[in-house]
Amino acid sequence: MWILLFLLMFICAEGKIIKKIQFDYARSKYIINLHDSPVYQMYWVKLDEGGYKLSGKAPDSCRFLTDMDIKEFSQLVKENYGHIYYNVSVRSINAVVMPNKEPMLAKPFSPNINPTITQDIYEINSYLKEKVSTLIKKDPKVKERYKRLVDAFMESGFDRKEAERRALIETSKSIKVQIKKWIPDDKLPKNLLLVCNSSYVDITNKDINRYDLYPVTLKVKKGKSIKVEISKSDKFVELTLSFFPFLKKNKAVFLDLITENPPSVNIKGCKNGYIGAYIYPVEEYQPDYVSSFQTIDKGFYLSVIPYEPLKDVKVRLKLDYYCSNNKKEKISLLNPEKPDKSPLRSYIDAGYTHKKFLERYGIEKIKLKLKVISTDGYSSDIFSLELP
Repeated sequence: MWILLFLLMFICAEGKIIKKIQFDYARSKYIINLHDSPVYQMYWVKLDEGGYKLSGKAPDSCRFLTDMDIKEFSQLVKENYGHIYYNVSVRSINAVVMPNKEPMLAKPFSPNINPTITQDIYEINSYLKEKVSTLIKKDPKVKERYKRLVDAFMESGFDRKEAERRALIETSKSIKVQIKKWIPDDKLPKNLLLVCNSSYVDITNKDINRYDLYPVTLKVKKGKSIKVEISKSDKFVELTLSFFPFLKKNKAVFLDLITENPPSVNIKGCKNGYIGAYIYPVEEYQPDYVSSFQTIDKGFYLSVIPYEPLKDVKVRLKLDYYCSNNKKEKISLLNPEKPDKSPLRSYIDAGYTHKKFLERYGIEKIKLKLKVISTDGYSSDIFSLELP
């Protein structure tokens, strides 16, 4: 019990508390702390199907974001006796906003309406009316549900016209709004507060409910991108790949490394020989994801499967040769074009170092232009790597 209490207090003690509000209600005590740090960085990610979602990493206890100040938030807690979930909103866009999820319409609450698609309620209502009317005609299950609702409203005393109107509204609540539109970038909030909640029982057996508010800065991120950081040793190069938007939980991403304008080299029996690089899994255990080589319909790739929404992935890099009958402007060692060859012998070479590999071809130093890509559209900028 005391260990748990200590952990809760320690976890919440990050940053300086710049403002504090507390009050008692019945047998419970409520504490709201506004911190100046850490400052979390998150991103508005433009969705292909319309609207945005928030991408960013936050502790498990931090589920919502808000543009309320601490006084307004404490009033919300008081009015709802601590039951704040889905009452916490970003009022500037009338949205319930959670990390790594699509925003939801706050008032009236609807998990199927993303208010970053459009703020025009008439456009949303028009879409839903047309969509439901089409489903009533084409989907027997929707038609049956709509008919039962009409009958139920008529039994409650409404005339048919009003019963049909109410039944249409109720049916539309289960329909997801999908309009290929996006509110202007400048309408998306760039500074919010992350709401973190913890609770415990103190020494007097009183329920303590604690809310910690941390600053969040937000940027608009368009498309899928990978930022690459490089760490070198003689034996291998380690790349830290940062994904935007974050990788989704349990959804595999398949990675390859492209060598642009590969350096040519003389290889026996090869008309056009090149030196390139490939990525492979790190040997150490990674708690947030698993990585391995995998063959899929599109080819041979480094597969990464996250256990949770994931920003950073570590991979390693080695050199090997590429053999082709034709001149190449770019090559993939994992996926050579037919009938080209890339044996990846360095992967199983226990004594491999960059220096030893290059010495076989009489090369002292080499400079490569590289690019990380994925099969689902993630891509890095071209970056340079000099070895050894």
